[in-house]
Amino acid sequence: MKTITVTEMARNFSSIMDQIEFGSEEIALVRKHHEVAHILPGAAHQNALEAMVDLHRTLSEDAAKGWLEDGRTGSRKTAANKLRNPWGS
Repeated sequence: MKTITVTEMARNFSSIMDQIEFGSEEIALVRKHHEVAHILPGAAHQNALEAMVDLHRTLSEDAAKGWLEDGRTGSRKTAANKLRNPWGS
């Protein structure tokens, strides 16, 4: 973890925030030789495709094959027809 003064943070705010965001760096802020705060990077951002790839890796080999085939053949339409209509009587 990198330690910087509050004054240094104020003078170089944008570049330090870039280090945190893009370099996943953790920063400890110090004022008058006393640590006053820690700044941590936010949670990683994923788009839908990246999330689906991660999901695919968690499936068993048989389930992954079926999932991939369903996606290619359009079987999701039949699966959608099996869903219960929450507003139906």
